Amino acid sequence: MDRKVLSSQSYNFNARSKTVSFLLPLVLKKENILMVLNLKENTVIYNFADNTEGGTYSNGILTLDHDTTLMSNSDELMVIISEEKDDILDKILSEIKQSNEFLCLINTNIYENSN
Repeated sequence: MDRKVLSSQSYNFNARSKTVSFLLPLVLKKENILMVLNLKENTVIYNFADNTEGGTYSNGILTLDHDTTLMSNSDELMVIISEEKDDILDKILSEIKQSNEFLCLINTNIYENSN
């Protein structure tokens, strides 16, 4: 498995509700979420290996056990996930397929306009 740090465009943090919502097309399983750190507070707010810093995960939303209510939604987080090789390969193949479909559409338009 490869570890990856998510960009801030991949999730939304709601400090008051103690949640991290992962945005599409990112699809995760709870076991793929390794750690969430609040960089402004220099605090671990989720750690898969620590029952006191755990949480629940459902429908793309990680609800944290850690009390984040005094934090800010705009605090910078570091979200570390693991990706299985098959997940990465599936993403690459999907992107290649989308690119090919787009190129076919462009080629069709060029051909039709040239006649």
